Amino acid sequence: MKLATITLLSALAAASGFAPGIVGRHATPLFMGGDLKSGTVKWFDTAKGYGFIVPDDESGDVFVHQTSIKVSGFRSLAENERVEFRVEVDKNGKTKAMDVTGPDGADVQGAPPNQNKGFEDW
Repeated sequence: MKLATITLLSALAAASGFAPGIVGRHATPLFMGGDLKSGTVKWFDTAKGYGFIVPDDESGDVFVHQTSIKVSGFRSLAENERVEFRVEVDKNGKTKAMDVTGPDGADVQGAPPNQNKGFEDW
């Protein structure tokens, strides 16, 4: 019985190399825009690490996560800060900013680490 189980598990492991990868809970990118866009940070929550950018072409707010900000150290954006970025569109049509920098590729200004949107009333 143990030999049959081991043989079965080995066969499954070998077969999984030919099977498509498991799709996680994150949406798979469908399109990475090649064009560099510019825009203004609408808001960014430093505690949660995300916010939204309003593109200059007014194509609709674009989600931005702190992992997409190209700067060393603490990654954040300041409200009304000017930025440049590329757009990725997932299979659900959601847009996400990638390779976010300041104008002309400069470092972003960022917000102080303790500046949190939504905590003004505490």
